[in-house]
Amino acid sequence: MEYDKKQLVENRRKATKTAAGLFVMCLLLLVMFVVIVWFRAN
Repeated sequence: MEYDKKQLVENRRKATKTAAGLFVMCLLLLVMFVVIVWFRAN
């Protein structure tokens, strides 16, 4: 029982880390895109 709880917490932590990583990647891509568009506009 205790082991299952530990495993669940570990899985949740991994999922959170993965989601955060994806979010940061998307944010960086968006920033790069905006910068490129902004430079083209000027």
